[in-house]
Amino acid sequence: MVLSFHGNGSRPEPGAARFAGAPWRGAGWGVLAIAYRGYPGSTGSPSEAGLIADGQAAYAMVQARVPGTPVLLHGHSLGAAVAVALAEARPHLGLYLEAPFDSLSAIVAGRFPFLPTSLLLRDTFRSDARIAAEGGPIVIVHGRDDPVVPLAHAERLAAQAGPRTRLTVIAGDHVSILGTQDREAAAVFQPNDPAHRRPVPAAVH
Repeated sequence: MVLSFHGNGSRPEPGAARFAGAPWRGAGWGVLAIAYRGYPGSTGSPSEAGLIADGQAAYAMVQARVPGTPVLLHGHSLGAAVAVALAEARPHLGLYLEAPFDSLSAIVAGRFPFLPTSLLLRDTFRSDARIAAEGGPIVIVHGRDDPVVPLAHAERLAAQAGPRTRLTVIAGDHVSILGTQDREAAAVFQPNDPAHRRPVPAAVH
């Protein structure tokens, strides 16, 4: 099962349609894509704790409906931070991250270097502190020309996660990269035989 978390300016439907099609469906994957609290299609107000709680609830729903099914955690941008937080606490096949940032505080500091981000930010989304050096494979895809999340964020996150990570850097921006590496990612993660996943290939630039 692919548990997919969308980015800040997106919604769950494109991700649901994407992972319900090729190459995922043919390889035996199902998909659950959710709308966070405070976003279109849901209720409430967004916060770091709230979005992570939404991810936990989605994971619990998957396990309740299909007990024991292996879960691949996918996220784009903000959704990648939710996926990394969930991976810290729940068993999973691996992480498939597109345009991730290493922390929200680093994003803000990069744009507003003279502002005291520690005082301004309530939510920091410290993926760099949550991502573990051990665990299942991680595939990170990032656009070389991403104006929203600079490539350095993905590079730092990949370095923090260690050799189990493949970082693929391609031409493109924050959105145009979505889905472009699905076939390569699907080859890494094996939903029907988690004990025999393929090794993570080397980083590609």
